[in-house]
Amino acid sequence: MTDHHGLRFELEPEATEAHKSHLNGRASEPTGRPPGALRSLAAERDLALSQIFDLSRLWLELCRGTWRFRDTFPTDERYIALIEEPAVRFPQPLKACKLGVLKRVLLGESPKAVAIDLRMGLSSVAAAIQDCLLSMGIPGRLSQASVLLTMAVCAAHRPQSSPTLGRLSRVECDGRAYWVVSVVRPDLSFPVALSHAEAAVVRELVAGRSHAQISTLRATSPRTVANQLATVFRKMGVSGRGAVVHRLIQHSLAHH
Repeated sequence: MTDHHGLRFELEPEATEAHKSHLNGRASEPTGRPPGALRSLAAERDLALSQIFDLSRLWLELCRGTWRFRDTFPTDERYIALIEEPAVRFPQPLKACKLGVLKRVLLGESPKAVAIDLRMGLSSVAAAIQDCLLSMGIPGRLSQASVLLTMAVCAAHRPQSSPTLGRLSRVECDGRAYWVVSVVRPDLSFPVALSHAEAAVVRELVAGRSHAQISTLRATSPRTVANQLATVFRKMGVSGRGAVVHRLIQHSLAHH
């Protein structure tokens, strides 16, 4: 399969059983090089040999199960994802209803609001989100989802006349090939004025870190982090972590 920029997507045949290992930031099978070496190769390839790429395609391939996140990381200017084409697929594609739940939450709705609207239990909403994230290579909480996943959803949600463009390249390491997808970091500028400390906390939040992790990294108390984020929420007019990320992405898209 070829995208409209000429890069071929060599898709594996449908598998008969589910993939058993879902690791974020690590290969599902060990490779001969440390993760840092692969990240360096990916960053170099993204800078030197990438092509323009419509991010809506990333969402499509993730939903199909033909692509899965292997690792995501930031550089000074961009967020980069290493994408693998899994050799073993889930026996059935994700249900549209589950993908719909994930899409709504990634677009800024709270899980509670989605649950009320769809007349679902909050636990059912959480389970649907987790099933989707696991199949896309992202274990754990929704807050650990790559900003690239949210940007891909936003790209798919925007009119086709206004595509969201990132970069796409290919890298090989230890006999395995990966797609490299990158976007301009949405946390380099903000839609409202933030203090230096508030901006730093937001960038850690966008990276998927918990309140406790942010507190440790910044050598402050969890209460201080919570108060700083509460101030950010108030300034941005949002009510949660996901809404902050979505607001930053919308701001970034409007200025690129």
